[in-house]
Amino acid sequence: MKIEKRDIAVIGISAFGGFLLVLVLFVFIAKDVATALLAALLMGVPGGAGGGVLACLLRRYLKPIREIKIPRTVWRQGATMALICGVGLLLAWLALAFVFSLALKQSFAASLIISAEAVCALEFLAVLVGWLYGRCVRGRILLDCGPFPWRRVYLLFFALSVFAGFCSVTSGILALDRLSIARLAFASALGMCCLFTGFSCLFMAFGRLQVSEHGIWLYWVLLRWSKIGSYRWADDSTLLVTPSGRLSFFRRGALLFAPEHRQAVDAFLAQFCGGAR
Repeated sequence: MKIEKRDIAVIGISAFGGFLLVLVLFVFIAKDVATALLAALLMGVPGGAGGGVLACLLRRYLKPIREIKIPRTVWRQGATMALICGVGLLLAWLALAFVFSLALKQSFAASLIISAEAVCALEFLAVLVGWLYGRCVRGRILLDCGPFPWRRVYLLFFALSVFAGFCSVTSGILALDRLSIARLAFASALGMCCLFTGFSCLFMAFGRLQVSEHGIWLYWVLLRWSKIGSYRWADDSTLLVTPSGRLSFFRRGALLFAPEHRQAVDAFLAQFCGGAR
């Protein structure tokens, strides 16, 4: 991405504004100029500069993002899967909190903080393991169908998550002598959750939709040919896939292919999946 002169000016002004804002706030809160200067340098300057970078990204990326056209079939299937995953993560979070509260003999509220960090860490670990495993076993690439259509959106999510995580962890460290252990743990957990989420978005942002020898590479994870239970094409060149095995209803996916790739992908599906249709 090319950096323009006005981008540097925006980032510089934002960093200076963040420095002044944090300096004034900490002068009134801490009543100590040295502490206020340290906080302004460690929090205000990076935070303001990050806000400036975010403003430049929004200005440059929002227009292309609005021009992305996602078929209604993909929206509907994506919303369904997001709801299912969200409910699953919520139940896992509450279950882990209950286990931690019993094992560590803490209050349920304190255990919620620990379990949130654990769930985000496990989610990031699952993304990392799935990416590494898929890259190792997918084999030769037979057809490259292009990058992730929402790459800019996920890069923006990555920047926001890293910025939020950095601010949360930094604020907890700077307030180490004034906050309770519970609040410090909350700041640390929130920061780590944001960082884990951000790096998960980074994996997806740089992924590509590809047909390989051993399956379809879905940007960051491999869908093996043997795992495709059935499939059908929607009118908008969206491939609707139902994996084989138990709970297949909850793992349905919608893959958006360009119309010019539909015939080739259909031929590969017929070759590798046989009667799965």
